[in-house]
Amino acid sequence: MKHLLFWLFIGCSSLVAEVVQAQTCPVTPNAPACTFEVTDARTGTIVDRLCVGRAVRFTPCSSRDLSLVYTYQVTQGNAVLPNPCGPGFVAASTTYTPTQAGFITVTENSQAVGGSTSTIYYQVFQVVDSPVPNFTVAACAPGSVQVTLPDTPYDTYDVQIGSGTPVTAAPGAVVSYPVPAGANTITVTGRYADNRLCTNAATKPILQLAAPSALVIRTITLQGTSALLDVAPLATGYRYFVEREDGSGVYQPLPATVQNSPTSFTVPNAQPGRYRLRTADACTEQVSTSTPVSTLTLTAAPAERRNELNWQLLDNPTAYELTRNGTPLVVPLQPSARAYSDTSVTCGVQYTYRLTARYSGTSASVSNEVQVRATATQPPLPHAYLRHLTCATESS
Repeated sequence: MKHLLFWLFIGCSSLVAEVVQAQTCPVTPNAPACTFEVTDARTGTIVDRLCVGRAVRFTPCSSRDLSLVYTYQVTQGNAVLPNPCGPGFVAASTTYTPTQAGFITVTENSQAVGGSTSTIYYQVFQVVDSPVPNFTVAACAPGSVQVTLPDTPYDTYDVQIGSGTPVTAAPGAVVSYPVPAGANTITVTGRYADNRLCTNAATKPILQLAAPSALVIRTITLQGTSALLDVAPLATGYRYFVEREDGSGVYQPLPATVQNSPTSFTVPNAQPGRYRLRTADACTEQVSTSTPVSTLTLTAAPAERRNELNWQLLDNPTAYELTRNGTPLVVPLQPSARAYSDTSVTCGVQYTYRLTARYSGTSASVSNEVQVRATATQPPLPHAYLRHLTCATESS
């Protein structure tokens, strides 16, 4: 029994000793304003943020007592001190290379040569990774390019077009850049504000669209309440918009417009005015615009043995073409004309008219079709009186 008690006492004493020894390093109060600095091992630059894969050294500040021996130990986490406190400290000349992003706690142990009293100070540092910037490039018309930068993780980005001067841009920015002749690549470099040594770069080819085709509205035709635009074939890769101006000089986009094909658009509930086509790319809202073409709104009303035609048109054409029941009429219409009386009509007959205004080049404006029944109230000759009654009855 005595032997058993002896060994129990010895075992418990050893366990207590181990518990006492395995203690977290006690932090010395009243740390100096500058305890130690972190320097990049390759450049000697003082850094406040560490990079994954880039070696650093820990050096006591110049204001410290340099006759002391300084050792350091790194633990993962925020304010996580070494436990146990004794082993693991290495000389200041030893480099440390972070292997993962996150926070680390660097603990300093300083003591006199051969002495037993030491001071324990610590600092917390963030370790960041340096991934390749994942930016995107949008195709624009020749001479420009658009770059969309990632939101994370860098604080700033440097964008270099070809061999030109890098331009700084913010995270998440969408920026358009001019492309000088001969440049065919974009290089984006990510940087952190407090450690510009933590960096990485990526290079991508510049994407540019083919030169846009000329914008031409070949015809604008009123059909019911809609306007149909027939246009010259459009280049792919661009955005196209139909805009209207009512005589005020200000063009407004028509968001309800439907593009039916590379050569046609439909504008529902079309209002009178000048219409034009605008093209845009990812870099700008206006690459070019077409020459505007005015709508041609035609009305017809019966009068005494004639049909009166009137129309609205903002711009004088070079020539008119009037059709009646699908057949062109040879009529002396001047460019400034806005009305015509058709006297070659027969009482009681319904006529369908359409007017086309032609401009220089290939543009034309085609009116809506209008129908009207010819009437008469005064017979020209006595033997035509019966015919007059028939017309009056049909027109009533």
